[in-house]
Amino acid sequence: MGPRRGLLAPLAAGTIDQALGAALPLTYNALRLFGLSDKAFVVDEAYAYVP
Repeated sequence: MGPRRGLLAPLAAGTIDQALGAALPLTYNALRLFGLSDKAFVVDEAYAYVP
């Protein structure tokens, strides 16, 4: 019941930056990758993304 329990939620909404952050060597990146595993990932309006 800690502050990072939202990373393991069955449903979530976020930005592409949050999903790509799981590939970076950041704190809790393994938890982020585990949270994204076995999930459907929908990218909406990818044409509007400008890095």
